[in-house]
Amino acid sequence: MFSLIIASISILISAINIVNTMYTSILERYREIGLLKALGMKNIEVLILFLLES
Repeated sequence: MFSLIIASISILISAINIVNTMYTSILERYREIGLLKALGMKNIEVLILFLLES
């Protein structure tokens, strides 16, 4: 039971870290996303680009 609790906390912290990293990446590349959208990329294509890079 104790191991399960420790593992759950570890997975939760890892998930928060991944979300934070992706959010920071998007904030840093805000202009590039705007340029890609202006050139005709769809939202799903931009999402796939970021998911593949992460």
